Amino acid sequence: MSNFHLPVRDEAEICADVMPRPANLLAVIIVIMVVIVCGGLVACVWIHFRSELNKYEMSTEVLTEELNTAENQVAALTRVVTDQHRDIAEVRKYLTKIKKERNEYRDIVSSLPGVKIPIGKAAKAPRIDAVVTACKKEIKFVVLNVGSEHSVKTGYYFTIFDGGNFVAQVEVEKVLQRLCSTKVIFSTGEIREGMAATTRYY
Repeated sequence: MSNFHLPVRDEAEICADVMPRPANLLAVIIVIMVVIVCGGLVACVWIHFRSELNKYEMSTEVLTEELNTAENQVAALTRVVTDQHRDIAEVRKYLTKIKKERNEYRDIVSSLPGVKIPIGKAAKAPRIDAVVTACKKEIKFVVLNVGSEHSVKTGYYFTIFDGGNFVAQVEVEKVLQRLCSTKVIFSTGEIREGMAATTRYY
């Protein structure tokens, strides 16, 4: 038999071989700390990213709502502008009709033989509206319910209408406080009490 024997090692040597050396232990600790720190940084970055993403999503919702509101306002303004254009077109049509009627009226008046309408004097008078209170057709005499209180003066001309139809032209001869007497310059129909009169006939 061989006399070869393994060297006997005591327990302290065996523990020294099994236990990690201090340098290796320090490296392990450093690696663990680095991993922990990196994990914390990654977590912080992720939390910040999620926060910014939530803010962006909220901002997107707010912008979408504001965009919808703006579109509704634009649609409402478009309807208003369309209505205004339609109203303007109707007003222009009405003005065209009025001008046409005025021209027709002037043509009719100018065609009346021997009739001179004092347009210059009538145009100088202010706008005064009145009502026929008395009439004597035999002497072409008409009384109106306006006088000096209404700024009526001698020489003013009033046009008398029956509804919207021209009836007569009269000239103020005498002015009282609340009445004035006029003479008929010309007429195209019968003058009656209650008819409207005005210093503007066009």
